[in-house]
Amino acid sequence: MRVVEGGALVEHFDNAIRMGEHVARSLLGERAAFDDPHWFWSDQYDANIQMSGFALSFDEVVIRGDVDGRSFAAFLLKDGQLLSTFTMDRPHDVRRSMKLIRMGAHPDPEKLADPEVDLRQLAKELA
Repeated sequence: MRVVEGGALVEHFDNAIRMGEHVARSLLGERAAFDDPHWFWSDQYDANIQMSGFALSFDEVVIRGDVDGRSFAAFLLKDGQLLSTFTMDRPHDVRRSMKLIRMGAHPDPEKLADPEVDLRQLAKELA
């Protein structure tokens, strides 16, 4: 992803696919904002790294999991709103947080940090 004046230029195959689908629906008459929170992944040696959303700035980081054990999710928030999720070897957390990001949700940080809280259920509660 490159940051350009006025926003971000996302250069990733997932974004290209989703943007193409959105453009096709627009050409067929659907009028909706492109609200995909973006999703990136990379396997680096024995680690799976993923990220969803985008945050140029944030004022809070909530950790779920074990940073020292290299299995964690980092939720980036600004003014209480979840903007982005970064994970290392916790792929379900990044994918399950995408609805919260898309919604512009303001989740309870304690619930984000609790690995027993299902992020899909949290999104339903905040909808």
